[in-house]
Amino acid sequence: MRLYTEFRLREDHLRLLGHCDGEKPAAGDCYRVVVDGRERFAEVARTGVPLVEKTVHHLPCRVIGPIGADDVARMAEAAKLERRAARLFKELKEELPLKLVDVSAAVGGDSVTFFFTTPEKVDYRRLVATLARRLEIRIEMRQIGVRDEARRLSGYASCGRELCCANWLRTFDPVTIKMAKHQNLVLNPNRISGLCGRLMCCLAYEYDYYLDAVKRLPRSGSRVTLADGAEVVVRQVNAIKGTLVVERADGTREELTPDRLAVDDGEAG
Repeated sequence: MRLYTEFRLREDHLRLLGHCDGEKPAAGDCYRVVVDGRERFAEVARTGVPLVEKTVHHLPCRVIGPIGADDVARMAEAAKLERRAARLFKELKEELPLKLVDVSAAVGGDSVTFFFTTPEKVDYRRLVATLARRLEIRIEMRQIGVRDEARRLSGYASCGRELCCANWLRTFDPVTIKMAKHQNLVLNPNRISGLCGRLMCCLAYEYDYYLDAVKRLPRSGSRVTLADGAEVVVRQVNAIKGTLVVERADGTREELTPDRLAVDDGEAG
């Protein structure tokens, strides 16, 4: 079985998948790859990845080979330029309400991109002109949202794993409080919000499954009849386990599966 190598782009937090013919890469190694017709530097994230693990979040790439001594020197110069550009940005922005999130210098040394957030519309043309004059390089300004900020800074979620957006998630799908409600989650902002302060992206991962599962189960609060003829009230629906918590007339509660209901009963949710 042919195995692939997973890469992470140096400038962006995108995952690539390519094959290193004749090479033996190790995690942390840097390679030259071609993505969308452009040559980029990428870091090895994982090796020995079977094709079955390829997802829509992976971009295909053509692997050229390991970086050389000249490439290492260029990367060091780019990192040095990023630190200088970040200091200069903070010095020159004055009272402008701009929060610098990240700086990315092209390895070729022909441009610097500033990633920033701002709560309002800002005219930063004067700042760009001054930065271009002082750095003597082409300047790009890219405003990002709080989710993209979390992606670039990375971190660990409450599950203990690296943020999905910084690891493999390429696009941000809409996430609503309705998704949390349908999954019977505690609607505590501290429990269902990510590091970005927005609802966690993972609330959408299993949402379709929950919608499909609850269609086959009675709604919470509905009255149903058991196979033994007893009438009970559904107090809780567990879509993952496919069970119900029902309350009998005497107040006792019991967890049971839908096959305990009368055949012609059960009000689907």
